[in-house]
Amino acid sequence: MQNTVELFEQNGYVHLKRFLDLDNCKELVEELNKYIEQGKTTRDEQCPNSEAIHGTPTFDKLLGKIIQTW
Repeated sequence: MQNTVELFEQNGYVHLKRFLDLDNCKELVEELNKYIEQGKTTRDEQCPNSEAIHGTPTFDKLLGKIIQTW
């Protein structure tokens, strides 16, 4: 079985199954929607149809969790 780094290098993404449960997903969506309503998000050229937010405690913590998974 390939590890996550190999899969990312091969595909450009990795699907981390069961990384977040439904409650975590709902909380993250609610928080992102709050930032969108406040006009604190931007557009990212890498994913132009999505909102982007940088430097928030909740999403920085999520990034840390992703890095630990690798």
